[in-house]
Amino acid sequence: RISLKCDPNLAINLREKYESVLPGHHLSKKHWNTVLCTGQLSDDELEDLVRLSYRLVTE
Repeated sequence: RISLKCDPNLAINLREKYESVLPGHHLSKKHWNTVLCTGQLSDDELEDLVRLSYRLVTE
């Protein structure tokens, strides 16, 4: 399980598309998703989300 910061619209889209993407656990539900690492997202998709999260947090 990993929590990642996300654009609010993308966060909603990911939750609708993937059962393994949930609103952020103990975080702002608007800006954070918790991703269960079940293999539902490809490694490339997960890597893109990690990079986006890092960029959003460090800006």
